[in-house]
Amino acid sequence: MIFSVSQSTCFLERYVKTEGDRWLLEEYRDPNGSILLESVEESLAIADIYRGVDFATEE
Repeated sequence: MIFSVSQSTCFLERYVKTEGDRWLLEEYRDPNGSILLESVEESLAIADIYRGVDFATEE
């Protein structure tokens, strides 16, 4: 499993390797959503990933 996390907007990509050595892409944009981590049977809240991030601030 590979994650890509945007630092400028609420956007995550999760790549999961499937049988047959193919990669499945899942995209997450909902800040109130969560991501299931199957290997540890836990969920990770997207809001927790972005806690403390202010997207309105641009440099």
